[in-house]
Amino acid sequence: MSAHQLSPVNIWIFNPFDVLPWEGKAQRYASLADSLAERGHTVVHWSSGFSHTFKTRRRVPDAFDASALAYAIELIDCPGYRSNVSVSRLLNHQLYGRRLVREGLRAVASGRRAAPDVILASMPPVEGPTAALKLKRHFACKLVVDVMDAWPDTLLQVLPGVGSWGQGVGRFVLAAYYRQLRQALRHADGICAQSQAFADFAQKHGAAGAVEVFYLGAGPAELERTEDGERRIQQPLEKPKDGGSGSRRRGRRSGKRKLKKPAPTMRERGTRVRPRLCACSIWGRWGEAMIWRRSSMRSRSSTVNRWW
Repeated sequence: MSAHQLSPVNIWIFNPFDVLPWEGKAQRYASLADSLAERGHTVVHWSSGFSHTFKTRRRVPDAFDASALAYAIELIDCPGYRSNVSVSRLLNHQLYGRRLVREGLRAVASGRRAAPDVILASMPPVEGPTAALKLKRHFACKLVVDVMDAWPDTLLQVLPGVGSWGQGVGRFVLAAYYRQLRQALRHADGICAQSQAFADFAQKHGAAGAVEVFYLGAGPAELERTEDGERRIQQPLEKPKDGGSGSRRRGRRSGKRKLKKPAPTMRERGTRVRPRLCACSIWGRWGEAMIWRRSSMRSRSSTVNRWW
């Protein structure tokens, strides 16, 4: 079945980090939600009531027109944190995951939201896919994990200790996180990643099948498929013919090496750059089918803020 033949489904997106429509330009998940909604799917983005980017409580401006959005947003009330490396942030993640499960069940039980057919959960935080796995078992829906970082390996860099001894102690301390990661990856119906390095990380930690790579900055050409399902282009961006910004070519003169002046950057050349996030195209045409290709589709609380 091709992507454009799929019947409309209910899709929940779990990601607390990306900026929301009233905060700035669309990032990976807002672009994805728009793209899915344009194809007729019902999308709910479950985000956090605390902004990871701005380190403030989220407040919807009065001037913001929520009716212009093609998808819904739910804000989970979570405690804030000042530093990205802190116990407060870990507490924020834990409560985000717990409340996702509770509020998701309540929303469906009350009839406020339809049960999900697919849940796409970003990782990190690992609590997102963990919550999605619990809801997957309850609703018999599909789960796709989007690996955005080598979490919790990233935490090892900030733990005390040097060398293999320190790494071993760190992995022991973070054992619960690694266990949650492995469970989510093993039981996911689909896994994607924002780079090949993170795809390899997913396979190292329990991903059973292939991991699709959707780079940040990829556009439709990079995601195009051949008739046998292979990608025409494997890399997200074409390498600049002039060597790229900041690159240096070496030459010889009088037996000495000299560095030529670096090629001008696009900003220096006056070129206006408008990055395209891969979320705009991930599920276009063929991309949607990745979620369901392994099997067919299945047979009010103070901690949640709705603002329309």
